[in-house]
Amino acid sequence: MITTDDLIVGVSESIRKIHELIPRVADINVAVLVSGESGTGKTLAAMAISQMSQSAHESLLQFNCAATSGRFMEMALFGIEKDANLETSKTKKGLLESASDCSVLLENIDQIPFELQIKLLRVFQERKFNRIGGKEDFPIKCRIICTSVCDMEEKVLAGLFREDLFYRVNVINIRMPALRERPEDIEPLIYEFIVRLGKDPEDFLTTLQKHDLLDYFVNYSWPGNVRELQQIVETIVINKNYDSIKELLLGHGGGSNKIVLERYIEFPPEYHQAGVSIMSFFGEILRRKYPEHKATVKIEQDGLRVRMIVEPLTGKAEVFERALDEYGLVLTGQITPDEFTKDQFLAINLKHELRLAQARIESQKELLHYQEINLRNQENQIDQLMNLIGKALNVPAPHHIEIEVSLNISPSISFEVSVSSSISYILDDLKQLGGMLDDSSNEAEVVEETRQEIEKIDKNDANKIMHSSAFNKLRKIIENINDTEGRTRKTLSTVKEGVATAQRLAKHYNQIAQWCGLPQVPKPFLGSGKNV
Repeated sequence: MITTDDLIVGVSESIRKIHELIPRVADINVAVLVSGESGTGKTLAAMAISQMSQSAHESLLQFNCAATSGRFMEMALFGIEKDANLETSKTKKGLLESASDCSVLLENIDQIPFELQIKLLRVFQERKFNRIGGKEDFPIKCRIICTSVCDMEEKVLAGLFREDLFYRVNVINIRMPALRERPEDIEPLIYEFIVRLGKDPEDFLTTLQKHDLLDYFVNYSWPGNVRELQQIVETIVINKNYDSIKELLLGHGGGSNKIVLERYIEFPPEYHQAGVSIMSFFGEILRRKYPEHKATVKIEQDGLRVRMIVEPLTGKAEVFERALDEYGLVLTGQITPDEFTKDQFLAINLKHELRLAQARIESQKELLHYQEINLRNQENQIDQLMNLIGKALNVPAPHHIEIEVSLNISPSISFEVSVSSSISYILDDLKQLGGMLDDSSNEAEVVEETRQEIEKIDKNDANKIMHSSAFNKLRKIIENINDTEGRTRKTLSTVKEGVATAQRLAKHYNQIAQWCGLPQVPKPFLGSGKNV
C-alpha cells in the first residue's frame, strides 16, 4: 500500500505533520487546497491524497488553470452542447463530466478568471454544473483538489477572488513548506533522487562530503525548492561538475552575491488581469526559447502592484536580461512574434496571449463599470498596456516602475460598492442557511422571509438600508444562532459548514452595520471565520 513517505520525502517536523494529515484527508471527500511556492511538491501531495483515497484505482486528472484562459477554460472544464453559439457541431464533455469516481487536480486555482468563479462556486456548493449552452444539470462524481502558489486571502481582499468560493475551496489547507525552511530534509531528498537514478546513494553523499558540497546545499536559499535540488543532483551525476555547482550555489546563495532580476509594475485596475497574464508568460518564453538556461520566474501581487522575480539557476544573468529586453520589444510592437522566435509553436502561443490580453481588458472594464468605479476614458488600451509592460521589462534591474493611478472614487460610490457586495454575500449566505434548517421549522421560514425582504431593498439607497426592518430581523437571526443552547445553533452545529456559514453571514452583516450605524453582532461569535 502506498504511503505519503513514498511521494513526499522528508524527516522534518513540517513534513511529518503532512504525513499525518494526508491519510486523514484522503478518507473524506472534502475540498482540499494545497498551497506553497513553486517546486515544493504540491502536485505530489495531491497525488498522495488521490492514491490513498477510496478511488485510488482511478487516475488523478490534472488541469492547469494558468495555462488556459477564458472561454477555452470554461469549455475544457464544463464541456459544451452541440451548436452552442455555433462554436461546435457536436456535444463535447468537459473534464468534470469525464472525471467520474476519481480525483481532479485544479492547479493554480487563483488564476481562474473572475467571471468563471461563480460557475465554479456552484460546483463546490451544489456538486453540479451545466455544459456551455445547456440546461441539464450534471452531478459532480469526482473529488476536487486545488493548488495555489499565492496567498489566496490576499487575492480575496484585493477583490480578485470570490470570498465564498475561497471558503469552499479551502475546507482543508495543506501548506507545503519551502526547502529553505527544512534544511534537514536535503540529505534524505538527495538519497531518494540517487536511488531513482539507479546509483549508490551512500557513495554519492560521500563524494559530496569530500568536495564540501553538503554545507553549500544547506546554506543555499533554494528559490526553486525541491525541483531545483533534483535538477542540480541530476546535473552532478551526469557532468560531475562539483566546482561549477559550488560556484553556482555560492553565487546565488541568498547573500549579497545573489543574482535576482526584478521588474515592478503598478497597473491601473482595467489592465491588472491582462498585465499579470502577460508577465507570467515570460516563464514559457524562457522554457521554449532558452531551454539550456534554467531560472525560476515568480509573480508576486500586492493589490494592483505586481512584482516579477527572475532568479537564474544556470547560465549568465545577461542572457535573462536580453530575454527580458527582447520580450519588451515584442510587447511594444518593435518586433513581431515571428521575428522574435523561429519556434512556430511559441510564436502562435504568444500571438494568442496578446489577443487574450485585449479580451481581458474589456472583461475587466465591464466588471469595474458594474462596480461603478469611474475609469479613465482611454483609446488603444491594449497598446498602452503593452507599452507599459515593455518599457518596464527593458529597464535594467533592479528598478521600480511607479505609476500614479487615479480612480476618482467618491465616498458615496465606495460606500455603495461595499454595501452592494456585502448584501449579495448575505443573500447567498441566507439561502445556504435556509437549506441547512428543517423546511418545516419556523427558523427556516423566518430565514427565507428575511432573504426575500433584503432582496427587494434598493442597494443604492443608503437611507432605506439603514431603516430597513429586514436588517433588524437579520440581526435577530444571528443572535439566535449565537445562543449555543438554542435550537438553531444546535442544528447548524450538526451540518457541514453550518456554523462557518453563519459566521460569514455575521461578518457581512457587521460590514453593513458599521456603515449604517446599526447594532453589530458581538465579535466572540465571529470566531476565526473557519469551519468548525
